[in-house]
Amino acid sequence: MLPEMVQEYLESEIPYRYPDLVKIKDKPFWEEEFIYCTRQGIEKRSRELKEITEEKLPEIFKAIGKAADFGDLSENAEWTAALEEQRLLTEKAGQIEEELGNARIIEEQKRHEGVVAPGTRVTMVRVGEEGEETITILGPWDIGPEGVVSYQAPLAASLLGTKQGDQATIQLPERSYEVMVKAVEMVEP
Repeated sequence: MLPEMVQEYLESEIPYRYPDLVKIKDKPFWEEEFIYCTRQGIEKRSRELKEITEEKLPEIFKAIGKAADFGDLSENAEWTAALEEQRLLTEKAGQIEEELGNARIIEEQKRHEGVVAPGTRVTMVRVGEEGEETITILGPWDIGPEGVVSYQAPLAASLLGTKQGDQATIQLPERSYEVMVKAVEMVEP
């Protein structure tokens, strides 16, 4: 009997606000088999692919042609190096194309207020220490500005799904430590 928009909102929010009432059936979006990134991150990765396919590969094809002009290809180091570079660039282009096919835009995902997810800024304090640390959790192609961490990195992955007031164990390769989440805010990259 509720308007459809209100019903959709309630169905999406109740499990997060009142987890005892409803079991969450779906796993969070960041656990799905996609790569989540901002529009800018996806555009950056697309430009990288375009540079490989429209600039670097044509240059390497010219280098292969020049190397072939030197004659005996069995002892031609330039030929061998150019072919290896072509192979590497072609593999990288294929990998980037596959990744872009699996890419999803963070801003289009259902994020819940106050829950650490890709597209949030988190302020935390190490348990037993003073001073705050703030990070912005985005996608793997968004890395660059200071304080931006990929949701796939161990630091961010340890925080995903937590809320303000929660404690989390940060699992890094060399050590682990406890933090308390002080604040979580949505960011619109």
